Amino acid sequence: MPTPKDSGENPFIVFTGAQDIDPKTRKLIRSHVMLGKNIATKKHPTKHRRGTACGKDSTDPSEPSMKPCCFPIPRKVGSDLSFARFPDSIEASSVVDIIQFNSISKMAMFPLANCIFFNKKHTAWFDPLTSDAAYLHAMAFGAQAFFSLVSGRSTIPYDQRIYLHFGNTLRLLRERLLMGDEEIKLTNQTIFVILTLTIYARAVGDHESAKHHLVGLCQIIKLRGGIATFHDNPSILIEIVRCDIGLALHNGEQSYLFGQRYLNSLGPYPPAPGFEDDMPEVLENINHKIIGPWKSMKQFCSLISLISKAEGRISPETVLETMTSVIYRILNISFETGSKNELVRLGLLAFALNVFIQWRDIRQSYTQFSTAYLQELAAMNGLEPRLVLWLLTIGSISVFTETDK
Repeated sequence: MPTPKDSGENPFIVFTGAQDIDPKTRKLIRSHVMLGKNIATKKHPTKHRRGTACGKDSTDPSEPSMKPCCFPIPRKVGSDLSFARFPDSIEASSVVDIIQFNSISKMAMFPLANCIFFNKKHTAWFDPLTSDAAYLHAMAFGAQAFFSLVSGRSTIPYDQRIYLHFGNTLRLLRERLLMGDEEIKLTNQTIFVILTLTIYARAVGDHESAKHHLVGLCQIIKLRGGIATFHDNPSILIEIVRCDIGLALHNGEQSYLFGQRYLNSLGPYPPAPGFEDDMPEVLENINHKIIGPWKSMKQFCSLISLISKAEGRISPETVLETMTSVIYRILNISFETGSKNELVRLGLLAFALNVFIQWRDIRQSYTQFSTAYLQELAAMNGLEPRLVLWLLTIGSISVFTETDK
């Protein structure tokens, strides 16, 4: 029989194999053999993904119970503009109106904009909002007035929100022009503020105020050095010219922006190679002063149609040159009342008006021009039916009101 001998921590067992092992010694041998094996098979705690339970309740009462934990997404605090700092107090809803307006204004107020390549630095409108209080309020009331016009409201001047920002714009602009430094008076931001006031006055039917704003704008452009100073930002000059032409046609007056000296020095029409420039048969024997603008408009429209199909873009300089060279030329000539030349001149002017000046969703008034057009149509005699049809169609599309029709 094997006998265990004590050798410290573990007993030493002598066993020859010929003897039976008593139960006590067998248990001792088994426990000795199993030492270390339970350690190797010990289970490790399960790892958990982020956002799920971190552990389970322990079955060992000596260990603290681990409760499930989670990381929910916190609710949104503030808006996307919470960290934007503006130079004057303004409602968050007004800022939202400005952003929405700028996302659609180009196409709504100038349908050709979709075919024009505007340099991003020329259309950067958000940065001045954070530094120019007059610009901020002008953008606010301009956006709100536009949405009111589109919705068909007739009480725009009495809208409390519009009136508030409109009053702040006038006050800040007056302070700038009376007490501000000379440099800021001539900036693009100041010109934009006055231009917005002009467009707003036209939209609500206050054409006398629109005229005063435009005359003041022309003075600032003159002090700045003339229209040549806008060569690096043609987009703003396009809007100034559109406003000038629209107001001149409504009042039946000459251009406020360009004097006769400029008109006499207008350069040649922008070239459009590859497009036909022949005149239709109904315009045979027409005055040579009409032939040039007609051909230029025909080539320009052919170019726009091609670019639109190809989803391309043209430069704003091409649009500006065509608009000024065509409209200002035919705007400042006249022929005998009831003559074919005068009717074609007015028809071509109405066509160019629809291409360059008219808004997409809002019909602006051109009272004096519309009256003159109707009078010439009433006095016409012996014109070709095709020409008469074109004159009536383009007048209905561009300038005639429901009463005129």
